[in-house]
Amino acid sequence: MKRVSELSEKAEGKVLDITAEPLVRERLLEFGIAPGQTIKVLRCLAFAGPIIVQVGPLFLAMRSDEADQVWVE
Repeated sequence: MKRVSELSEKAEGKVLDITAEPLVRERLLEFGIAPGQTIKVLRCLAFAGPIIVQVGPLFLAMRSDEADQVWVE
């Protein structure tokens, strides 16, 4: 089990859990980042910048602290 923030570019994983506080968790769920969904890291920007991911047809920029709280396998 890894955090999304630990995945390399072009890697993907199946979301297992989201350990964020309730408001952040709800926002991630609204964007489709939910247990059972596949998330693919497209780009990791330097200096703890956002991580660009794809979930289904959506492309999202996640803050690194959000990506730390999404666990994948």
